Amino acid sequence: MAGVMEVSFTADMDAPGAARRALATLAADLGDDLLERSGLALTEVVAHSVQHCGLDQTDRIDLRLTLLPTLLRIEVLDDGPASKPDKALRGWGLYMVDRLTDRWGVDHRQSTRVWLEFDRSLEQSSDLAEPLA
Repeated sequence: MAGVMEVSFTADMDAPGAARRALATLAADLGDDLLERSGLALTEVVAHSVQHCGLDQTDRIDLRLTLLPTLLRIEVLDDGPASKPDKALRGWGLYMVDRLTDRWGVDHRQSTRVWLEFDRSLEQSSDLAEPLA
């Protein structure tokens, strides 16, 4: 299946679990290894937003999952004013993200957008092009 799913959730301690549950809806299309790697990286990025970006429980975290035949792209967006992640690997969390993903980066042009990319093997790909949700 190919398509885009967008969800938004409250910036609280439940946010990493909510993000993983959204990703889990794609389990049949991802395979075990890709689901595990992407889930761990996603959890780290969302937890970083909650814990280090100055968000409170009235703020939202937006998640966009894009599934293409050869790629899973995850984007996490928040409007937090502090501790924006960058590619300078200072702690274990971002080191883990770097090791689990094929590519990742941060865009600070408007809000903070952390993007993660995972290459998909041909066995995980599908030629269908319909919405995810």
